[in-house]
Amino acid sequence: SLAASNGDRVEEGQLVAVLEAMKMEKPLLATRSGVVTGLGVRQGDTVGAGALICHIEAAGQEDQ
Repeated sequence: SLAASNGDRVEEGQLVAVLEAMKMEKPLLATRSGVVTGLGVRQGDTVGAGALICHIEAAGQEDQ
């Protein structure tokens, strides 16, 4: 499930999505503070290893 949307400002360590696999849930946390500028998945999508789930533009770089 997705906890962030395009345009959301997130902080490092904030929950952005929950990956569900084999009846287990794995929280995916923001690796840096910034603005969500792209989601590579939609709610309910099946994703493979290495798939882009959420792109975060570092704080202060979104206008560049």
